[in-house]
Amino acid sequence: MRNVKKFVRLVNKVLRLRLNGKADGDIGFLDKLFKKYKEEDKYEIRIKYLKRMYSVARTLNSDLDNKDWEQLFNKTNLKNYNVYKKKKINGKDITKLMDFLKTPKIGNKEIGSRGNRAVSALSKYGYYQTRANFPIYDTYAEKYIKLLFEKLYSKNKKELSKQSRGKDKYWCHFFRYAMILKYLNNAKIQKFKIRKNTKIPLIKGIDSFVWMYGVMKSAMKKDKIEINNKEPLCYSETCGDVSEFFDWYEDAKEFLGDKDKK
Repeated sequence: MRNVKKFVRLVNKVLRLRLNGKADGDIGFLDKLFKKYKEEDKYEIRIKYLKRMYSVARTLNSDLDNKDWEQLFNKTNLKNYNVYKKKKINGKDITKLMDFLKTPKIGNKEIGSRGNRAVSALSKYGYYQTRANFPIYDTYAEKYIKLLFEKLYSKNKKELSKQSRGKDKYWCHFFRYAMILKYLNNAKIQKFKIRKNTKIPLIKGIDSFVWMYGVMKSAMKKDKIEINNKEPLCYSETCGDVSEFFDWYEDAKEFLGDKDKK
């Protein structure tokens, strides 16, 4: 239980900091676009702006039109996708999820770049389409979801790892994500509460934790930044000013047991 309480505190803190707007960039725009835009060409418009926000989405085939995307997303029915709401994690459910994320074609048309980029781009679409109830796959998420999984399941991670033996890295990522959600649900954590009347979906909180941790780790490593909360630091257009996250990063690093390689 101590790990759960510590993790919840760290997630609540990173959400509060991001809610202040200093490290959210233009991400809030996509939330509103997916929620409110309901015109006939909504799929094509969503993909257009997803490409503007995320470089991995730019590898999606530009020749695909609104009808093509509608065919894929209506068939998948992401809003009703409940793999991550089940109390019992079924490996077959994860496999079904991968069938969507690794879709090579829509009809006779290629979706775009295969591998990491396609899986990442479609997972981001799923995230916004379901209002933050669909897990994202990207470099930061893959690396630090694994670290978080090993922290929360430190006593029986070997036994759990047997279930993912022989599976590819994408399957393992989404399986670990599902197990983290199961862990939180078992601890009676249904939402993150950053304010009295502000509740955040579990996946949005987890994604904020691993993404911001990856951003800070990369910034500190690449630029050899000295911790100084007084000076603004805009690491990228996506995350904006991250100068208020130094203390949070150090706490998260200690929690994860993430030791820098010498």
